[in-house]
Amino acid sequence: MKPMLTSFLTLLTFTVFSQNWEQIGPYGGYFKDFFIHPTDPSTVYAGSDDGGGLWKTTDGGTNWELITADFPNMTSWKIVVSETNPSLMFVCDVYSRYGVLKSTDGGTNWEEKNTGLTSAYDKMVSGLVIMNEDTLIASTGEAEESTPPRPGNGLFISTDGGNNWEETGLQGWTIPCIDKNVFNTIFAGTESNGLWYSNDFGDSWLPHPDIPTSAKLHEIDVQDNVVAIAAVEGIFLSLDYGISFINTGLAGDINFDMCIHKISPDVELFASTFAGLQYYNTSTATWTLLSDPELDGQLIIGIESNGNEIYAGRFSNSLIIKSTDNGMSWSAIEKSPIATEINDLYVDPENENHLLASMMGSYNIGG
Repeated sequence: MKPMLTSFLTLLTFTVFSQNWEQIGPYGGYFKDFFIHPTDPSTVYAGSDDGGGLWKTTDGGTNWELITADFPNMTSWKIVVSETNPSLMFVCDVYSRYGVLKSTDGGTNWEEKNTGLTSAYDKMVSGLVIMNEDTLIASTGEAEESTPPRPGNGLFISTDGGNNWEETGLQGWTIPCIDKNVFNTIFAGTESNGLWYSNDFGDSWLPHPDIPTSAKLHEIDVQDNVVAIAAVEGIFLSLDYGISFINTGLAGDINFDMCIHKISPDVELFASTFAGLQYYNTSTATWTLLSDPELDGQLIIGIESNGNEIYAGRFSNSLIIKSTDNGMSWSAIEKSPIATEINDLYVDPENENHLLASMMGSYNIGG
């Protein structure tokens, strides 16, 4: 019996002491989405790609808290907050682990809302629009040929606040993005079938004539009368609530993410391309490639603005960056969250209580 007891005590010791971790590497992670509180800009939510969860700061980025710790390895691909009630929040997990999470208290508590999202493809939720507190419409899928594939399965609707979901159109298609204008016209951006819209809460869908029917869309952003769409075919801009669009340029690039920075007196946009972060102003109708030590050689994976502060995440598994001067200069937030997957573990052969955990590395994309 002694050998068995010795083994048990060794395992117990290993288990207890391996739970004490000290950070010896950098902060950082892949941050796909941000939400800046509309009345308190010091409160910001940062959503990670690749399983790092949803983080919150209430002091402008000095300190961060992981607020989805009860949902390990969750990807916060899209953060959606009610315009009338900022305490009502949804997070979309495009990797199909959780589908949709809902909070009614500003992110303190969360519930999974997946009834009716029955297949793995159904749970690849890429975005969501809140029509009212009961009616929600979710898009699914990000890229059919990604690694791993995330094709999704069209659009789903809930009429009871997310408790139950059912199909509502474009099934079998990959829908990377969704948004709505102030008149509740819903815009659904597809991976390879252009832009579709609905004026009847998702009962019927029509292709938008100003967007190529083969366009690959990545992001839709809406502010008041301004609708902007990031696509491989360019950045499309509407100044009439999405009735008509013009192509402002940047065709042929990935245009991975984009945000509306300001809508008055000029419309100002930011867009992420392989060449770098680009800035657009309707007064010049041109795009300008921005240069800054924090931007050079970087691909921006996520960007969000409230017209003053701008937050961005990078594909280099590094710190969140922030600009307060219209994107002209950027600084790294030194205590960005540690939001990335554990990629490997190492046990010291000389001391089994000494472990090292490595985080997922950087993508070498666009420099």
